[in-house]
Amino acid sequence: MGFAIIGAGLASLFPLALLLGSQVPGESAAAAIAAVSTAGYAGFLAGPATIGFLAEAASLPAGLAGAFYAYYSTYVQAGFFAFNIVTLLLAASVIGGVRSIWAAPVAAAILVIGPEQASAFEEYSVLAYGIILILAGIGLSGGLAGLGNAGLARLRGGGVGPRPRARAKVTPASDGQPPLAIAGANLVARDVAKRFGGVEALRGVDFAAKPGEITAIIGANGAGKTTLLNAISGHIPIDRGLIMLGDERISGLRPDRIAQAGVTRTFQTPEIPEELTVLEVAESSRIGKRWMPPPAIAVRTPGYARLRREDANRARSALEFVGLGDVEHMPAHELPLGRRRILEVARSIAAEPAVILLDEPAAGLDPPALESLRSVLGRMREAGATVVLVEHNVNFVMDVADTACVMDLGAVIATGTPDEIRRNERVLESYLGRRKSEHQTLDEPETVEAADAV
Repeated sequence: MGFAIIGAGLASLFPLALLLGSQVPGESAAAAIAAVSTAGYAGFLAGPATIGFLAEAASLPAGLAGAFYAYYSTYVQAGFFAFNIVTLLLAASVIGGVRSIWAAPVAAAILVIGPEQASAFEEYSVLAYGIILILAGIGLSGGLAGLGNAGLARLRGGGVGPRPRARAKVTPASDGQPPLAIAGANLVARDVAKRFGGVEALRGVDFAAKPGEITAIIGANGAGKTTLLNAISGHIPIDRGLIMLGDERISGLRPDRIAQAGVTRTFQTPEIPEELTVLEVAESSRIGKRWMPPPAIAVRTPGYARLRREDANRARSALEFVGLGDVEHMPAHELPLGRRRILEVARSIAAEPAVILLDEPAAGLDPPALESLRSVLGRMREAGATVVLVEHNVNFVMDVADTACVMDLGAVIATGTPDEIRRNERVLESYLGRRKSEHQTLDEPETVEAADAV
């Protein structure tokens, strides 16, 4: 019976660990899943096949556990799987921790080899496991796996005390470090239309973005800016039109396929779970980039270890690129808002993108944070990235963009350089509601005040 319980403990976490091991080579499996789901990456990076893979992966250790149990008992009936077995599996998962594929079966072995061998324990097993769950939840939030990882981290840091926590600041990229190359691609949208019931959110939109340039999309609330980003990234299907990434048509593809083609994005509200470090957030964008056979992941083959190193190195390079390399071990949720937005940019860069879609990255930032974001965007341009920036801060957009596209009521009303947009009469009418004099521009005080209000 002990082997059966151990196998069942393995079944409880095996599929999750396999998923993250095969696609996000990081230390924190469950935390990485939480990162991509809360930040809006779950559907964007992992397709329907992932769900089927989880179900199939769970069947292997679960079936093995059932086979052990049937061999031990010589027959099986439903009454054997009583409530105490369920609490034992839950206790094994909590005590072992969800951050390691082997933690749950090891904890199950500890619980089985010890108390389960005593006949007197059977009568009070539910109470005992309840107490164990409470104590483990309070004293071992990460389980045995978390305790072991923390110990290894301290030893690698050169001591047994807690590691000093780096300050959350953005530092410039090292002058001696070669610049990170970002292979951008042409993005073209032609005659894109989308209707929600009686509302025409996109009306024949034509849009283009080039490598090595920042293309901004501005407009009032409800103009269709985020809807256009959602159409490009596949979050919503378009009713008409064509979207091309390089020579590949991406309109009509699932979000995960579009992500694999090279489109990454950030969202208006960064949501980062407490369990993740800055490095793990950056690594989470590697989901869907590669795949390895589940047995190779389970036994941690040299190929798996190499894959982990490559992904970690790419994530570190992205963090260094945006100036967050010195805080990679810091809990990501402790970063201030501006740094979390820049961390989202680093996560996109780590995915080796062809196009980066940024949805209002400057929202709510103070002047120092805006300056940091401006510096990062400039480096992305120099690295060859294709950047599409949706933003309400007109002064910021006019300062960083190479091309600006103005939308109003789902249609593009003007496209050009920032200087051309500043003096475009139709743009001024859209923002101010009336025609201005021929000498007034979009960034003059009266106009800027009105523009910031939309």
